[in-house]
Amino acid sequence: MRAVPALFFTLMAGLPLRAAAQALPDSLHAAIREAAAEYERMRTSKAPHQLQQNNFCDEQVGPWCVVWDRGRPRELPPEPKEVIDARNRAIDAYSSAFNIAPSDTLVASFLVRYLVEADRARDALNVARSFSETGANATLADFLHGFALHALGNDARAEGYYARGMMQMTPADRAEMHDLLMLLDKDEKRKYMPLPGSQKGAYHERLWRLADPLYLTPGNESLIEHFTRRVYASMLAAAPAPEPNRRFSGPETELTMRWGVAAAITMAYSAQGRRQVHHSHPNQLTYVPPAMLTKGPLPRFEPGGAWPYDTVRQFSGYAPRTIRVMQVLEHQLTRFPGENVIRVDYVLPADSAVRYPARFEVGLFVLDSTYAILAEVRDTVTAERAGTTGVLTLALPAGAAAYSAEALDLDSRIAGRARYAMAPLGATLVLSDLAIISGHADAPPATKASADFQPFASLVLQRGTPIALYAEANGFRVTGDQVNYRVDLEVLEQERPGVFSRTVRRLGQALGLSQEEIAPRITWEQQQAAAPVTSISLKLGAIQLEPGLKLFRVTVTDAATKQNAVVERLVRVE
Repeated sequence: MRAVPALFFTLMAGLPLRAAAQALPDSLHAAIREAAAEYERMRTSKAPHQLQQNNFCDEQVGPWCVVWDRGRPRELPPEPKEVIDARNRAIDAYSSAFNIAPSDTLVASFLVRYLVEADRARDALNVARSFSETGANATLADFLHGFALHALGNDARAEGYYARGMMQMTPADRAEMHDLLMLLDKDEKRKYMPLPGSQKGAYHERLWRLADPLYLTPGNESLIEHFTRRVYASMLAAAPAPEPNRRFSGPETELTMRWGVAAAITMAYSAQGRRQVHHSHPNQLTYVPPAMLTKGPLPRFEPGGAWPYDTVRQFSGYAPRTIRVMQVLEHQLTRFPGENVIRVDYVLPADSAVRYPARFEVGLFVLDSTYAILAEVRDTVTAERAGTTGVLTLALPAGAAAYSAEALDLDSRIAGRARYAMAPLGATLVLSDLAIISGHADAPPATKASADFQPFASLVLQRGTPIALYAEANGFRVTGDQVNYRVDLEVLEQERPGVFSRTVRRLGQALGLSQEEIAPRITWEQQQAAAPVTSISLKLGAIQLEPGLKLFRVTVTDAATKQNAVVERLVRVE
């Protein structure tokens, strides 16, 4: 990775820049240079000043102090008026120059950047179109289109322009556009670097599929943001220095690639001296998974838990324009392999900004082991109140290894996402996922077609909630016209994150079955008429488990073959 991005200058290669610049009157050429220099100076010299305690930085990147603002309630300072005025003067100067020399690559690029920073992305798109019509540089024209369209939130179109532009680049420059070393932590880099080219390519595909904030929205917003950050860093590299002997360099490239354009810049003073502070957007998501090789692929869903990449040290961030805030979608996903059905029960996300009745787009996406979408179902639903639940079903495709259940309020832009791995299914004796269902009925449902089959849409359950269990099995050996099997139920408590090894004692009492039962396991034997799919259900009582995360483990053993299958489900009791 080059310390200063060379992409911008590569895009200029072969173009008579000097001739284009000479087409401008000397006075206008001097005016645009001074306007650009003034704007760059103002961005730092007029940054709001703050007094800070020592060691207030979350991370130090070169001379920059990085503050991770995600999830913090404080408001970021507004952009200073002096900075806004300087940018407007630069826009006026570069607009005048563009009218005279619309094929000048530097003028077009700087003008597009300034317009986007002024929240005038539609004007920036018009400049990109006018530059494209000159035929001066097709690759740069495509990149300027992508840059402006991304700022407008039209990532599906931006993706097409970036793809076409990169097709015209050399392999080395295409590799630089895709380079992601700055986004990986040091342990991940050590494992990533020795990979051969084909494996690096496969790694990139998995990473960007997983990094896409929502499959519901068109285009991969994170990947387009990556290309846009690369172009933006190159634009900054060509800008005048904000201070003498202080040009855009490696640290600024790293800041741009990891966190994007600063949500705010401040100047902090402490006993350690003066520092420029780069603030990120408070609603930033983790930009990319920083450690797929070292920490493994997607985990399984933990009810009531945070998105797993939000629990690690923040290494990058991105606030997509299509999403105001992202919540973990509370849900229960159940696969029924005997009938090749996958079902998700969900609770729509909510906060004070949602106005009811609200229209949500919802979707269930089934992924393979590389996170490519195998099958999907989408719908638009209306929520009359907070806590509205819903159901999506889909044919279960072969090779399913993960899923993404998603919801997006079309008005307030609150989103909910649940993107997790699935447990492997058995080969001979095959069990469905264990469904935790309402236990209010007098008897457990005989099949999932029963009206009493009501899976909880959230597996965060209040103590005292009546529950029942339901699963389906196929692969039993038929004796006569009967199948015989034994079911063992255990509930394990979490000793430390990810480790469930302590069995709940007096399980019958804890599950509301019996005050006398003291065994740590509930066992029963069953004989049923043979059928393609065998339904297994058990009505429990009002759960009296202690608060915390619990693992329900059901083992089903075929009495004839002694083969068994195990299915587990995490439940959080509050």
